[in-house]
Amino acid sequence: GTATIKAEWIVSGSKLGAGTHPVKVDLPVPSSLNVLPPEMSIALSDVDPAATIKGLSSSGQLSVAVLYEDGTSIAFASNPKTKYVLSDGNGNATNLITVDANGLVKSTGTGTGTAKINVSVEAYPGLGSADVVVNVVRATGLTAEVYESYTPTVPRVVENRLSYIEATT
Repeated sequence: GTATIKAEWIVSGSKLGAGTHPVKVDLPVPSSLNVLPPEMSIALSDVDPAATIKGLSSSGQLSVAVLYEDGTSIAFASNPKTKYVLSDGNGNATNLITVDANGLVKSTGTGTGTAKINVSVEAYPGLGSADVVVNVVRATGLTAEVYESYTPTVPRVVENRLSYIEATT
């Protein structure tokens, strides 16, 4: 491609000259599109036990890079030429997740399920696209069996009520 260089020569606050000139730019040949992670699981919300107990985040960052034949790469996650298209086969992907122009994926908090993000870079259509599978999960079926701290008599008493430890939130 080409780029235009604009230059000004200024000495002691006086412009002595200015001009523009086209310059030929030779970029290496692109070889592949790399999108990571290929699959992610995010929590339904920040207050769901999937986040508070299991430690999942309710968002995730995509990494998008174009790899070149000479071994170099350029990050494209925030490039305006990178396109993120949501799908799930049922038209519900936008009810589950959002993805911004920087590749940040967030749960909408409205439901669980699987969505797909198709990632492509318009500047390099020959590289094709890559799919990322996003699972929005909620923690269910969590139970704790806590027994008395002393040796009880049979039958043991099981406590299934989960609550925060004193002075925690």
